[in-house]
Amino acid sequence: MSLTAHFVDDEWKLQKRILIENHKGETIGREIETCLREWGIEKVFTITLDNASSNDGVITYLQRKLAARGGLVCGEKYLQMRCCAHVLNLIVNEGIKEQHASIESIRNAVRWFGEDSGGKKKVGPLTALDWQHARLFIDFLRIFYEITLCFSSSLHVTLNKCFHEIASINSQLTSWSHNNSELLGTMACSMKAKYDKYEGPLDKFNPLILVAVVLDPRYKLDYLSWCLEDVYDKEVATSMTNFVKFTLETLYKFYSKEIVDDKVLDDGGSSSKAVLDDKDSSQSSAKYVAANRVNL
Repeated sequence: MSLTAHFVDDEWKLQKRILIENHKGETIGREIETCLREWGIEKVFTITLDNASSNDGVITYLQRKLAARGGLVCGEKYLQMRCCAHVLNLIVNEGIKEQHASIESIRNAVRWFGEDSGGKKKVGPLTALDWQHARLFIDFLRIFYEITLCFSSSLHVTLNKCFHEIASINSQLTSWSHNNSELLGTMACSMKAKYDKYEGPLDKFNPLILVAVVLDPRYKLDYLSWCLEDVYDKEVATSMTNFVKFTLETLYKFYSKEIVDDKVLDDGGSSSKAVLDDKDSSQSSAKYVAANRVNL
């Protein structure tokens, strides 16, 4: 397990650093804390991690340590961000279960000669139905492969793209679940149940995924509201839109206070009014708006 930190520096450049490789939650948490101190990173916005049980220990440790020194943005409510690529992997694996026999038969046919089975019982022989299932499954998987590539990019910010892909997955699985093909319909229903577990209404995922859409100048809040109504019923969509507005207001108040407080210190106790009237105050705020993100 490797740990990579992504952050925006004072010059608004996206930076990436590989930190550690370990499997124990508290050990990883301590290593992260050490790196943050050495790099002078005072506040952590989110930590992106998968669903490994050790990661619960990471979050618990860092919540305690960061909260003690005021290192959390708006408390701990936004700290944990589930890895969208890992959640997608869980969803796809749920669908693979429905085709396990056909997939295993093809694998056995490929490696049948000159290779030890390792004591595993071989599934087979291949049938025409197995090949038919495989062809269907290739088309089925291609969509999720392309979405995974979108989620997994490390050279540019991807958070603003996540909700679009999540909504696309929901729409596709809903459509497939009503497909006349028994195999496709069964797979889609299993995957949809897994999707709802991790990517259902707002209480299932970090609201910053939605905030990122609003901050993308191509879309804004009206577009997000329209998308939410397309994915959820109107009452849920309205509730989620209102919560996004609340989250934006909360973040604005937090960063506004950080900027004013720091400017007062820099000016040796100047008033808040003088800070707000300073034409250069927006430039001095860059290091505070640079929210830091850690990927696990």
